Amino acid sequence: MARRKRSEKKRILICTEGTVTEPQYIDSLKQILGTSGESVTIRTVGVGRDPVKIVQKCMAVRDKAIDPFDIAVCLIDVDTHAKLKEALALAARYEISVVVSNLKFEVWLLWHVVESVSHFESKQLDRMMSEQKIFEKEKSLSPKFPVENYKRACQIARRANPKLGPGEIGPNSSTGMPWLIDILTSK
Repeated sequence: MARRKRSEKKRILICTEGTVTEPQYIDSLKQILGTSGESVTIRTVGVGRDPVKIVQKCMAVRDKAIDPFDIAVCLIDVDTHAKLKEALALAARYEISVVVSNLKFEVWLLWHVVESVSHFESKQLDRMMSEQKIFEKEKSLSPKFPVENYKRACQIARRANPKLGPGEIGPNSSTGMPWLIDILTSK
């Protein structure tokens, strides 16, 4: 099989609500998937808490890129964001895919190590994250975090909501991360 030419690489921009956890997870996932070279180039940008600003930053980075991105994605939590629906509408208007995690991205991380698909309150989810030692300090992933369990997490996420795609808000607990994993692993 011939190597892909540089111009044939799939270029993906991922802008995240989190400035530590999500970029760290995506970077670790890139290493596990081996997407750092041959078929996919991923640029991760941690933005902050306002979902509209995350979409706007994604638009700005995408539109200023010299080498265009094939896909632009935002990772956003449901949390208590008053502007989430506004962000989803803006993203749809400008062809940006939004992966929504309900209650927050941590549910996706938890599914790498725990099978529970129950409804979570934020403090309960934080406690479970602590019990599982998912974070080393603050929001930094433990070096022992099993990113390689992403397939297991996908199975659990699909049990929680089998058809959740980009731009959709699923029930608590759910995430559209399996859609992104499918994008990252497709050749």
